[in-house]
Amino acid sequence: MDGKANTSNQSASLWIGLAITLLCVVFANTIRIQQYQNWLKETDLSVTRGTPVMATLDAYYSLRWAEAFQSGSFEPHARDPLRVYERRQYREEVSPWLQWRHELEWLPQLQPKALPLLSRLLVVGSQFCDGDVHCAGIYLTPLLSSLFIIPLFLYCWRLGYPAAGVLGGLIATFCHEYYRRSGAGWADTDALNLFFPWIISFSILLMRRELSRTQLVLLSAAAGFGMHGFYLWYSRPGLAIVYGIVLIAYLFVQRVALKNILLCGVVYLIAANPNQLPLGFSSLSRFVEAYLRTDIPEVVDTEMDFPEVMTTISEVKALPWSEVFSSILNPGDGAVLGFIGFLILAGWRWRNMIPLLPIFILGLLSFYSSRRFIIYLAPFIGIGLGYLVTIVVHGLLSVGRVCGFARLQRSLVSDGAVYALVLVLFGFWLVPKTAIGTTFRPAIPAPIYAALQDLKHQLPRGSRLWTWWDMGYVIPHATGLGVYHDGGAQRSPQTFFVAKSLMDDDPQRLHNIINFVDAHGNRGIQTLLDQLSSKTALVEHVTHYKEPLDRPNIHVLFTADMIQKFSAIQYIGAWDFASGSKSNEGYKVLSCKSYIGDNLSCGEVQINLRNGEIAAGKRLRQTVLIKDGHVANTIDYPHDSGLVLQVLLKDRPPYAVYLLSDEVFRSNFNQMYLLGRYDERLFEEVYNAFPAARAFRVKR
Repeated sequence: MDGKANTSNQSASLWIGLAITLLCVVFANTIRIQQYQNWLKETDLSVTRGTPVMATLDAYYSLRWAEAFQSGSFEPHARDPLRVYERRQYREEVSPWLQWRHELEWLPQLQPKALPLLSRLLVVGSQFCDGDVHCAGIYLTPLLSSLFIIPLFLYCWRLGYPAAGVLGGLIATFCHEYYRRSGAGWADTDALNLFFPWIISFSILLMRRELSRTQLVLLSAAAGFGMHGFYLWYSRPGLAIVYGIVLIAYLFVQRVALKNILLCGVVYLIAANPNQLPLGFSSLSRFVEAYLRTDIPEVVDTEMDFPEVMTTISEVKALPWSEVFSSILNPGDGAVLGFIGFLILAGWRWRNMIPLLPIFILGLLSFYSSRRFIIYLAPFIGIGLGYLVTIVVHGLLSVGRVCGFARLQRSLVSDGAVYALVLVLFGFWLVPKTAIGTTFRPAIPAPIYAALQDLKHQLPRGSRLWTWWDMGYVIPHATGLGVYHDGGAQRSPQTFFVAKSLMDDDPQRLHNIINFVDAHGNRGIQTLLDQLSSKTALVEHVTHYKEPLDRPNIHVLFTADMIQKFSAIQYIGAWDFASGSKSNEGYKVLSCKSYIGDNLSCGEVQINLRNGEIAAGKRLRQTVLIKDGHVANTIDYPHDSGLVLQVLLKDRPPYAVYLLSDEVFRSNFNQMYLLGRYDERLFEEVYNAFPAARAFRVKR
């Protein structure tokens, strides 16, 4: 009777925990949607003609293909006319097992071989939004992003600490890093990048020596199918190899018969798609190259040893340990405690932690490599806190047992008490440390998106836009116009020459670079580099390219977001291959609150506009007053060198003030976009929605 009662209690505890978990999922979804609804109440979507603006620029990649599928214009593996660049590809369709026999070539960018899974879900979701994929993009991610809580809870329930699973799910879904990457409008793969690993790990955990061969095979197939789904969702075939090794190691530790281990490995591989195996090794190599190297060079062998763009992207940069913890719970004291708690649990139940090794290792990389891995660490912080709560409660209810260091007798009373305590703990202690109170933030300011919508009608069809890669997914989707690089090709050689042209101070060189890249592209850059003696000679040749422009409708596009990104443009474009020197001052944005007499007060920076003196011994060479994208007035100072102050005027108070070096001031970007100065022999202004956007036609 005691055994039956205990089984009944465990079953009741499971169903109670599942009910709580499902409520947590609903709660997380509701909070995310409410976050967007609150922002919507204060926003006028008429600026963007009723089109919702996404929370990430990458969302527009999936949105574009979803709309193309709806309109019937999606052609699998056909040439993409809006992505004006070549990439290293195989000339013909090649089996992953035979790729070693073929060489990569510079070939035009193609459309996806199949409609991406996220785009397919957006199409399905649009049926509930009157066919609008943008609406589906707003609401789909919140509905998917917290599903990982279910397999996480089941994993912890299997360990004997179900409440730890509840708290782990709550902390992970509301941690600052994941909440930002999984809220309304973040239509990207982050939404299920926790769900698939946890469901695969749980499938492996269920395998035991006592199970029959059929049961082991079915669980191996479940893990493999989960991995195949992950591959379709977020193509990282290297994980299939890692999880295959983990599956075999776990079965070995469980002392499963060798022939059954081999059978399970084969079944897993088949279910996961065998093509992942040959693809996985190169995937792992690229991963190690990107995230595990101790000597990340500023110039790397991405395509042809041009400056490494990834060093300019904030989300791939490592954070100090303290900021890693505070990105989960802020302040980070609770996160540190949870991390310690999980280490104790992992040490005690190490065999059962083997299926979690891929996720945990990815989480640990947040301390060493990129902040994007914080989302994988967050669940373990919550599990650790839940484990500590569990051993305290069970210690109080189970007199005579050493807390946490012996298998605790589970009962409905003890589990119910722990469930209640972790929910109270989360609600009264941890909620203020999470990101629940943050507001929705669109990736593109509405005026910029509205300007892109205008460009669709202002510029001729078939036009190509010379601009920075960050907006490379947005522009084709919003305008139907082509771009020379985007988030899928920002490491190609063309990126360096785009940056070089914007950073250069000679409009003729800007014109020459555009001519060469449009005519010859990445393939031409590679061919020319092979012929010349150095990259310095390559740059010299491209910047002095004299052939006439073949294409009539090429436009240089400047958008307001490029001001913040100009330090990255400068870092890449001002690179000196001969000396290895670089600069990346960019624009220093000043928050100026008052202007009394000749003194401009900008926080810690005090500027005397009469004599050009700045605190801390710095001084101005010139002050430029700008209105509607043209110079309204200049103040010159009797200094041979110094900084330049640019003040954008709108009505009476300045609404933007920038402090910049002479190098940035003289750049083509600054002269054309902010000052409205350009060579009329080479360019013609065709669109001015200053400061949101500005476009110039490149004359032939």
